[in-house]
Amino acid sequence: MKLPTLTLSGELEPALRSGHPWVYRNHLPRHTLRTGAWVRVQAGKAEAYGLYDDEGAVALRLFGHVSSQGVPDDLNVRELVSRRVANALTLRESVSSPDTESYRLLYGEGDFLPGITVDRYGRYAALRTYAESVKTLVPEVVRALGHLKLRGVVTKDSGSLEALYGELPPPELTVRENGLKLLANLYSGQKTGLFLDHRDNRRTLGTYSAGKRVLNLFSYTGAFSLYAARGGAAHVTS
Repeated sequence: MKLPTLTLSGELEPALRSGHPWVYRNHLPRHTLRTGAWVRVQAGKAEAYGLYDDEGAVALRLFGHVSSQGVPDDLNVRELVSRRVANALTLRESVSSPDTESYRLLYGEGDFLPGITVDRYGRYAALRTYAESVKTLVPEVVRALGHLKLRGVVTKDSGSLEALYGELPPPELTVRENGLKLLANLYSGQKTGLFLDHRDNRRTLGTYSAGKRVLNLFSYTGAFSLYAARGGAAHVTS
C-alpha cells in the first residue's frame, strides 16, 4: 500500500532519527486520517512510518525508521508482522530454558510491534493490544505464532477471554517457572494471568530465604512464597 505523508516540525528530527516509537497528537499537522491508517512521517531528514489512532495522547505508533528499518514505498503488512514476530521468537528461544514455560513472547515496542504483547503459558498464549489501530494486525500476529504449535491463542481485550486460535485454556492452568509449578488463571487473573516480569525477582528472593521467616503480604498466586520455601525458608506466611 502507498502511504500518505505528514510533515512534522523539524524539532522532532532527533527523536524520529533515534527510533522513538511514538508521535504525540499535539505534534501532528492538520490531516484527514482515521484510526488504523498507515502513514509516513517526515521531520527534517528523518522519516518513519506507523499506524494512526483517533483517540489518546499517542496519535502514531511507529513501526519503522529510515535509520534502521527503512521506509517502504509499498508496505506489505503480512510480511512485516511475520518477520518481526519470527525475530522476536528467535530472541526468546535464545534465552529460554526447558524448566520455564511461562514468559513474554512479544514485547511490543521492544520487538518493533508497538501496542501488542503476547505472553506464553505453556501450550497457550495470551495476546493484548494497547491501541485500537493495532487490532488490525492481530490476525497476522496469530498467524505468525503458528509454528509454535500452540493449543490456543487468547485475548481478554473485550473483557472476557476469547479464543483467537484453537481452544480456550482450563480455568486453572499449571505452568513451570524455573522448575516450580505455578497456577495461572487467564480468565480472571492479573495482567494476562501471572506477573511474568517478576520471574527474576522471585528467583532472587529464593537466594536470600534460607533459614528466614518470610511474610508475603501480596501473595496473589503465592509464587514468591514458593520460591522462598524452595530457597530454604524456615517459615512462610502468605
